[in-house]
Amino acid sequence: MRAPDRGILHRLYLYYIPFRHFRNAAEGNFLVREQNYRYNREQRQLLPGYLFKWAVLGAVLLASAELAHAFGRAFPSARQLLLMWEMASGVGFAVAVALMSNIAAGWAYLTYMR
Repeated sequence: MRAPDRGILHRLYLYYIPFRHFRNAAEGNFLVREQNYRYNREQRQLLPGYLFKWAVLGAVLLASAELAHAFGRAFPSARQLLLMWEMASGVGFAVAVALMSNIAAGWAYLTYMR
């Protein structure tokens, strides 16, 4: 039996969000926390791939914002619509930078902290 298709947003979530691969190392007794931390250290090898995905997406969003700005100068009658496109791309870029910093900090923590 085939699983139902959950849609494009669920697929994008699975493709771009790495946090589902990790366990909470702050809950449980000492042995459970230690086991979860060891598991997370093993899973850290996935993080550079997600960091690259977000870097590419951030570059595309930044280029999209610049393109919308250029079109806004070329077509003043559609300035409001293009301004919305530019702002949405800028916010998306800011989210990408924030997530890249979280992914990089998580990778550095799991790699260098004992």
